[in-house]
Amino acid sequence: MKRIFLSGFTALFAIITIFGQDAKPIVRPLTMVEYQKAKTYIITDLDKDTYVKFDNTYILDRYDAKKPYFITGDDGLKKRMDLYKFIAKEGMQELGLMVFYTTEKGKVYKALLPNYTADGKVWEKYFEDIHAIDKIEQNFVLKLSYVLSKEMGYQLYKAMNQGKDVSKDAGTYGSDICFPGNDEVTMADGSKKLLKNIQQGDEVLTVDIATNKSIAVKVQSLTAHKAKNYAITTLLLIKASTTNTANG
Repeated sequence: MKRIFLSGFTALFAIITIFGQDAKPIVRPLTMVEYQKAKTYIITDLDKDTYVKFDNTYILDRYDAKKPYFITGDDGLKKRMDLYKFIAKEGMQELGLMVFYTTEKGKVYKALLPNYTADGKVWEKYFEDIHAIDKIEQNFVLKLSYVLSKEMGYQLYKAMNQGKDVSKDAGTYGSDICFPGNDEVTMADGSKKLLKNIQQGDEVLTVDIATNKSIAVKVQSLTAHKAKNYAITTLLLIKASTTNTANG
């Protein structure tokens, strides 16, 4: 049996759950049956449906009333990511975080991040599921990691400002994703250049997702966002590994 081992997501969800509520959240483990059932639930309109009940037993509640994330990759394709808390109606117990990932063609992928009390088997199933999506949808795990890391940064920001109204800042999280202008970019000739100094027509080095080799590409366009109260987030990526057990 093949098992996929990743790390880091448990800590992320623990921090999001702990700091994401004004009052202490009620948490119990997400079961495997609930995990499988939740993935069958559909949000008809991600723009309008913020609080949806299912089977009079479970609720999908838009996470912190946040706007969706829109991420445009090197290929120019725009992806959308919506986050919902998955809640058991009885006792209003938070079981996990549901992610709806919509492609530029309207295809929706779903991933349910279990809460940190879930059994290891549920976590393994989650890891297998996101790994399977990543095989179809290039860089899905990378984008998911970025969004969860950014949310962790926002929740830490809220925790450091207890007692203060930070709702006005929430609008600057989840709509625009950009990189600081003082980031260094490797040019085609091997030299370095600050991101803010890159011009249309410059040739930069990137990675070909098909071959995993470095290639030179020409900058087609540049987008500058207005100055806002952005969270500064550091992302650590941990490569997944596949291990064959004694059972095959």
